[in-house]
Amino acid sequence: MANTLERISNEWDSEIVMPLREALVGRKLIPRNTKLSGKGIGMESVDYYTFGDLSAGLVDYSLPDNIGDQDTVDLTTTTIKMAYLSKSFKIRRTSYEAYKLKNIPIDNSAAMTIADLVAMAENTVLIQGWKPDGTNYRINGLYNAANNTEATASDFGTYGNAMIKARLAMALLLADNILPPYNLTLNPTQYSELAGSISTTGASEWDQVIKLLNPNGGNTGQIFMSTDITAATGMMTGIGNKYFDYIEGQAPKYQLTFDSKMGALSPVFGLLYEAVVPRIKQTNAICKLTGI
Repeated sequence: MANTLERISNEWDSEIVMPLREALVGRKLIPRNTKLSGKGIGMESVDYYTFGDLSAGLVDYSLPDNIGDQDTVDLTTTTIKMAYLSKSFKIRRTSYEAYKLKNIPIDNSAAMTIADLVAMAENTVLIQGWKPDGTNYRINGLYNAANNTEATASDFGTYGNAMIKARLAMALLLADNILPPYNLTLNPTQYSELAGSISTTGASEWDQVIKLLNPNGGNTGQIFMSTDITAATGMMTGIGNKYFDYIEGQAPKYQLTFDSKMGALSPVFGLLYEAVVPRIKQTNAICKLTGI
Protein backbone atom coordinates (compact mmCIF):
# COMPACT_ATOMS: atom_id res chain seq x y z
CA MET A 1 0.00 0.00 0.00
CA ALA A 2 2.75 2.39 0.94
CA ASN A 3 4.61 1.44 -2.24
CA THR A 4 1.57 2.39 -4.31
CA LEU A 5 1.38 5.81 -2.67
CA GLU A 6 5.08 6.26 -3.21
CA ARG A 7 4.68 5.34 -6.88
CA ILE A 8 1.91 7.92 -7.35
CA SER A 9 3.89 10.65 -5.62
CA ASN A 10 6.97 9.83 -7.72
CA GLU A 11 4.86 9.98 -10.89
CA TRP A 12 3.50 13.35 -9.86
CA ASP A 13 6.93 14.67 -8.90
CA SER A 14 8.18 13.88 -12.41
CA GLU A 15 5.03 15.24 -14.08
CA ILE A 16 5.29 18.71 -12.51
CA VAL A 17 8.93 19.40 -13.42
CA MET A 18 8.35 21.05 -16.79
CA PRO A 19 5.08 22.88 -15.89
CA LEU A 20 6.78 24.31 -12.80
CA ARG A 21 9.72 25.52 -14.87
CA GLU A 22 7.29 27.48 -17.03
CA ALA A 23 5.26 28.84 -14.11
CA LEU A 24 8.10 29.89 -11.81
CA VAL A 25 8.81 33.39 -13.10
CA GLY A 26 10.73 34.27 -9.93
CA ARG A 27 13.33 31.60 -10.69
CA LYS A 28 13.91 33.11 -14.13
CA LEU A 29 14.77 36.42 -12.47
CA ILE A 30 16.80 35.08 -9.54
CA PRO A 31 19.48 32.37 -9.91
CA ARG A 32 19.57 29.37 -7.59
CA ASN A 33 22.39 29.11 -5.08
CA THR A 34 23.57 25.57 -5.71
CA LYS A 35 26.03 25.49 -2.79
CA LEU A 36 23.51 26.37 -0.08
CA SER A 37 20.46 24.60 -1.56
CA GLY A 38 19.27 21.03 -1.18
CA LYS A 39 19.68 20.48 2.57
CA GLY A 40 16.06 19.42 3.12
CA ILE A 41 13.13 20.69 5.19
CA GLY A 42 15.28 20.84 8.32
CA MET A 43 17.05 23.87 6.84
CA GLU A 44 14.96 26.40 8.75
CA SER A 45 17.35 29.32 8.21
CA VAL A 46 20.48 30.33 6.33
CA ASP A 47 23.51 32.12 7.81
CA TYR A 48 25.89 33.94 5.50
CA TYR A 49 28.48 36.70 5.54
CA THR A 50 28.09 40.10 3.91
CA PHE A 51 30.94 42.51 3.14
CA GLY A 52 31.06 46.06 4.44
CA ASP A 53 31.84 49.05 2.19
CA LEU A 54 35.35 49.38 0.78
CA SER A 55 37.15 52.38 -0.68
CA ALA A 56 37.88 52.72 -4.38
CA GLY A 57 40.64 50.75 -6.10
CA LEU A 58 44.09 52.37 -6.29
CA VAL A 59 45.91 53.64 -9.36
CA ASP A 60 49.68 54.18 -9.11
CA TYR A 61 52.93 53.51 -10.97
CA SER A 62 53.76 50.65 -8.60
CA LEU A 63 52.15 48.23 -6.19
CA PRO A 64 51.78 49.38 -2.55
CA ASP A 65 54.78 48.68 -0.30
CA ASN A 66 52.67 47.64 2.66
CA ILE A 67 49.49 45.79 1.83
CA GLY A 68 48.55 45.79 5.51
CA ASP A 69 47.73 49.51 5.25
CA GLN A 70 44.71 48.79 3.10
CA ASP A 71 41.04 48.53 4.15
CA THR A 72 39.88 46.04 6.73
CA VAL A 73 37.11 43.88 5.34
CA ASP A 74 34.17 43.99 7.74
CA LEU A 75 32.15 40.79 7.67
CA THR A 76 28.63 40.80 9.06
CA THR A 77 26.70 37.60 9.74
CA THR A 78 23.19 37.70 8.31
CA THR A 79 20.48 35.15 9.04
CA ILE A 80 17.37 34.67 6.91
CA LYS A 81 14.57 32.23 7.70
CA MET A 82 13.35 29.75 5.13
CA ALA A 83 9.84 30.12 3.71
CA TYR A 84 7.85 26.87 3.67
CA LEU A 85 5.28 26.74 0.88
CA SER A 86 2.63 24.05 0.65
CA LYS A 87 -0.81 23.03 -0.58
CA SER A 88 -2.80 20.20 0.99
CA PHE A 89 -5.50 18.10 -0.73
CA LYS A 90 -7.18 14.69 -0.57
CA ILE A 91 -8.09 11.96 -3.05
CA ARG A 92 -11.21 9.79 -2.71
CA ARG A 93 -10.46 6.26 -1.56
CA THR A 94 -12.48 4.86 -4.48
CA SER A 95 -10.16 6.60 -6.95
CA TYR A 96 -7.12 5.21 -5.16
CA GLU A 97 -8.55 1.65 -5.11
CA ALA A 98 -9.37 1.88 -8.85
CA TYR A 99 -5.75 2.85 -9.45
CA LYS A 100 -4.59 -0.25 -7.54
CA LEU A 101 -7.15 -2.70 -8.90
CA LYS A 102 -7.47 -1.70 -12.56
CA ASN A 103 -4.36 0.43 -13.00
CA ILE A 104 -6.60 3.40 -13.82
CA PRO A 105 -4.35 6.45 -13.48
CA ILE A 106 -5.31 9.12 -11.01
CA ASP A 107 -5.77 12.28 -13.07
CA ASN A 108 -2.41 14.01 -13.17
CA SER A 109 -4.08 17.30 -14.07
CA ALA A 110 -4.91 17.61 -10.38
CA ALA A 111 -1.19 17.45 -9.62
CA MET A 112 -0.58 20.20 -12.18
CA THR A 113 -3.25 22.44 -10.66
CA ILE A 114 -1.84 21.99 -7.16
CA ALA A 115 1.67 22.67 -8.45
CA ASP A 116 0.44 25.88 -10.08
CA LEU A 117 -0.96 27.09 -6.76
CA VAL A 118 2.35 26.50 -4.99
CA ALA A 119 4.20 28.12 -7.91
CA MET A 120 2.02 31.22 -7.52
CA ALA A 121 2.89 31.39 -3.83
CA GLU A 122 6.60 31.01 -4.60
CA ASN A 123 6.50 33.72 -7.26
CA THR A 124 4.95 36.08 -4.72
CA VAL A 125 7.73 35.38 -2.22
CA LEU A 126 10.54 35.82 -4.76
CA ILE A 127 9.10 38.82 -6.63
CA GLN A 128 7.30 40.77 -3.90
CA GLY A 129 8.22 39.11 -0.60
CA TRP A 130 6.15 37.84 2.32
CA LYS A 131 4.17 39.97 4.76
CA PRO A 132 2.12 37.69 7.04
CA ASP A 133 0.24 40.60 8.64
CA GLY A 134 -0.46 42.17 5.24
CA THR A 135 1.72 45.21 5.99
CA ASN A 136 5.19 44.39 7.30
CA TYR A 137 7.54 42.32 5.14
CA ARG A 138 9.28 39.48 6.94
CA ILE A 139 10.93 38.34 3.70
CA ASN A 140 11.98 40.84 1.04
CA GLY A 141 11.40 39.95 -2.58
CA LEU A 142 12.85 41.81 -5.53
CA TYR A 143 10.26 44.57 -5.91
CA ASN A 144 9.97 45.35 -2.22
CA ALA A 145 13.76 45.47 -1.85
CA ALA A 146 14.36 47.80 -4.82
CA ASN A 147 16.61 50.76 -4.05
CA ASN A 148 15.88 52.55 -7.35
CA THR A 149 12.56 53.94 -8.56
CA GLU A 150 11.81 55.49 -11.96
CA ALA A 151 8.56 57.44 -11.45
CA THR A 152 8.20 59.45 -14.67
CA ALA A 153 4.67 59.02 -16.08
CA SER A 154 4.93 57.02 -19.29
CA ASP A 155 1.80 55.07 -20.23
CA PHE A 156 2.68 51.87 -22.10
CA GLY A 157 -0.57 52.24 -24.04
CA THR A 158 1.18 54.81 -26.24
CA TYR A 159 3.84 53.69 -28.71
CA GLY A 160 7.33 54.79 -27.68
CA ASN A 161 6.63 55.23 -23.98
CA ALA A 162 7.98 51.79 -23.05
CA MET A 163 11.31 52.65 -24.64
CA ILE A 164 11.41 56.00 -22.84
CA LYS A 165 10.72 54.34 -19.50
CA ALA A 166 13.23 51.53 -20.08
CA ARG A 167 15.95 54.05 -21.02
CA LEU A 168 15.33 56.08 -17.84
CA ALA A 169 15.44 52.96 -15.66
CA MET A 170 18.60 51.82 -17.41
CA ALA A 171 20.23 55.18 -16.64
CA LEU A 172 19.51 54.70 -12.92
CA LEU A 173 21.01 51.21 -12.93
CA LEU A 174 24.08 52.34 -14.86
CA ALA A 175 24.61 55.18 -12.37
CA ASP A 176 24.94 52.49 -9.69
CA ASN A 177 27.35 50.46 -11.84
CA ILE A 178 24.76 47.79 -12.57
CA LEU A 179 25.69 46.84 -16.11
CA PRO A 180 23.46 45.21 -18.75
CA PRO A 181 21.92 42.90 -19.73
CA TYR A 182 18.71 43.42 -17.74
CA ASN A 183 15.35 41.72 -17.28
CA LEU A 184 12.07 43.62 -17.43
CA THR A 185 9.05 42.28 -15.53
CA LEU A 186 5.56 43.69 -16.11
CA ASN A 187 1.97 43.31 -15.01
CA PRO A 188 -0.18 41.46 -17.60
CA THR A 189 -1.79 44.74 -18.72
CA GLN A 190 1.48 46.50 -19.53
CA TYR A 191 2.95 43.26 -20.89
CA SER A 192 0.13 42.94 -23.42
CA GLU A 193 0.32 46.65 -24.27
CA LEU A 194 4.01 46.34 -25.05
CA ALA A 195 3.49 43.11 -27.00
CA GLY A 196 0.96 44.88 -29.23
CA SER A 197 2.81 48.20 -29.53
CA ILE A 198 3.50 48.82 -33.25
CA SER A 199 4.53 52.10 -34.84
CA THR A 200 2.79 53.62 -37.88
CA THR A 201 5.65 52.24 -39.97
CA GLY A 202 5.24 48.73 -38.56
CA ALA A 203 8.16 48.76 -36.09
CA SER A 204 7.73 46.55 -33.02
CA GLU A 205 8.42 48.34 -29.74
CA TRP A 206 8.90 44.93 -28.07
CA ASP A 207 11.90 44.24 -30.31
CA GLN A 208 13.35 47.66 -29.54
CA VAL A 209 13.04 47.11 -25.78
CA ILE A 210 14.71 43.70 -26.08
CA LYS A 211 17.65 45.37 -27.85
CA LEU A 212 17.81 47.97 -25.08
CA LEU A 213 17.94 45.23 -22.44
CA ASN A 214 20.78 43.60 -24.39
CA PRO A 215 22.87 46.49 -25.79
CA ASN A 216 25.83 44.19 -26.38
CA GLY A 217 23.76 41.75 -28.42
CA GLY A 218 22.22 38.39 -27.60
CA ASN A 219 18.94 37.75 -25.82
CA THR A 220 19.99 37.13 -22.22
CA GLY A 221 17.77 39.94 -20.99
CA GLN A 222 14.08 39.10 -21.35
CA ILE A 223 10.62 40.61 -20.80
CA PHE A 224 8.56 38.65 -18.29
CA MET A 225 4.96 38.85 -17.15
CA SER A 226 3.82 38.35 -13.55
CA THR A 227 0.56 38.93 -11.74
CA ASP A 228 2.68 39.72 -8.68
CA ILE A 229 3.55 43.02 -10.34
CA THR A 230 0.78 45.56 -9.70
CA ALA A 231 -0.91 47.19 -12.70
CA ALA A 232 0.84 50.34 -13.97
CA THR A 233 4.13 49.24 -12.39
CA GLY A 234 7.10 47.18 -13.49
CA MET A 235 10.62 46.22 -12.51
CA MET A 236 13.99 46.22 -14.27
CA THR A 237 16.63 44.02 -12.69
CA GLY A 238 20.27 43.16 -13.19
CA ILE A 239 21.21 39.60 -14.09
CA GLY A 240 23.56 37.46 -12.03
CA ASN A 241 24.00 35.85 -8.64
CA LYS A 242 26.23 38.66 -7.41
CA TYR A 243 23.07 40.77 -7.10
CA PHE A 244 20.65 38.23 -5.63
CA ASP A 245 20.00 34.50 -5.46
CA TYR A 246 17.53 32.10 -3.90
CA ILE A 247 18.19 29.17 -1.61
CA GLU A 248 16.02 26.10 -2.10
CA GLY A 249 16.15 24.03 1.06
CA GLN A 250 13.64 21.58 -0.38
CA ALA A 251 12.60 21.23 -4.02
CA PRO A 252 8.83 20.86 -4.66
CA LYS A 253 7.76 17.35 -3.61
CA TYR A 254 4.53 15.41 -3.09
CA GLN A 255 3.77 13.50 0.10
CA LEU A 256 0.80 11.08 0.15
CA THR A 257 -0.48 9.24 3.21
CA PHE A 258 -3.54 7.71 4.93
CA ASP A 259 -5.25 8.46 8.22
CA SER A 260 -4.63 5.28 10.22
CA LYS A 261 -7.69 5.97 12.42
CA MET A 262 -9.99 5.60 9.41
CA GLY A 263 -8.40 2.36 8.21
CA ALA A 264 -9.58 1.05 4.84
CA LEU A 265 -12.01 3.95 4.41
CA SER A 266 -9.39 6.66 4.69
CA PRO A 267 -8.96 8.92 1.66
CA VAL A 268 -5.46 9.69 0.50
CA PHE A 269 -4.22 12.88 2.11
CA GLY A 270 -1.69 14.76 0.06
CA LEU A 271 0.68 17.65 0.47
CA LEU A 272 2.87 19.41 -2.05
CA TYR A 273 5.62 21.25 -0.21
CA GLU A 274 8.87 23.12 -0.73
CA ALA A 275 11.23 25.41 1.18
CA VAL A 276 12.76 28.45 -0.50
CA VAL A 277 13.94 31.97 0.33
CA PRO A 278 15.38 34.84 -1.76
CA ARG A 279 18.59 36.59 -0.74
CA ILE A 280 18.88 40.17 -1.98
CA LYS A 281 22.53 41.21 -1.94
CA GLN A 282 22.48 44.47 -3.93
CA THR A 283 19.23 46.42 -3.70
CA ASN A 284 20.48 48.99 -6.21
CA ALA A 285 20.41 46.26 -8.88
CA ILE A 286 16.61 46.56 -8.89
CA CYS A 287 14.65 49.49 -10.32
CA LYS A 288 10.91 49.89 -9.79
CA LEU A 289 8.93 51.39 -12.64
CA THR A 290 5.79 53.35 -11.74
CA GLY A 291 3.35 55.40 -13.78
CA ILE A 292 3.37 53.08 -16.77
